[in-house]
Amino acid sequence: MRRGDITRRAILASAGAMLATLALSACAAGGDPRDRLRAVAKPGEVVAAELAMARAMREDGSLEGATDFAASGVAAAQIAANAPRVARSQPRLILASCDGTLSVAKGEWQGADGGSGTYDTVWQRQSNGNYRWVMRLFQIGIPFAEPDDFIATRVASCDNLAAIPSRIAGAGAGASSDGTLRWRSSATADGTAKISVEMWDGATFEKAEQP
Repeated sequence: MRRGDITRRAILASAGAMLATLALSACAAGGDPRDRLRAVAKPGEVVAAELAMARAMREDGSLEGATDFAASGVAAAQIAANAPRVARSQPRLILASCDGTLSVAKGEWQGADGGSGTYDTVWQRQSNGNYRWVMRLFQIGIPFAEPDDFIATRVASCDNLAAIPSRIAGAGAGASSDGTLRWRSSATADGTAKISVEMWDGATFEKAEQP
């Protein structure tokens, strides 16, 4: 065998090993590397963020735990106002935009003093792919139900996106980058605030109710 053939074979073998290493690295980093090049909805990642924040709030305190998962633009006063002494929380429904840039979690909470109710958390995907919350509201009401393994998820339609009307978000409101999920905070009859959500179904927006 000529020396040139040996050299070419060595180069090809080295390149093959490098590609294999990159493929394995991509799998270890979270599966198909193409997913990081396109915006897709991954409600499971929002569920993971919800459960991780709930654990941090139990172990480190409600204020510190909520701060660790807040987006950089969230004011400290807003975090303090929306971080009651939560002993336990359980997401029940995750609503996600088609592109995954925005999600709203709806669930139940129980306070250290025995109080309980429902909550809404708006999660926004950051440039590094992590989810951080931009709005969180608690309502006093229903008794806390024991956690279970089932968390419902719904993803907005990716059809007919060109037909989505443009909408300018103001204070206490927002929308996903693709416009398929939009939210707004409003006061209830008893004076507390809640978050209402509308999801694109391919033709119009429908209101997403609490589970």
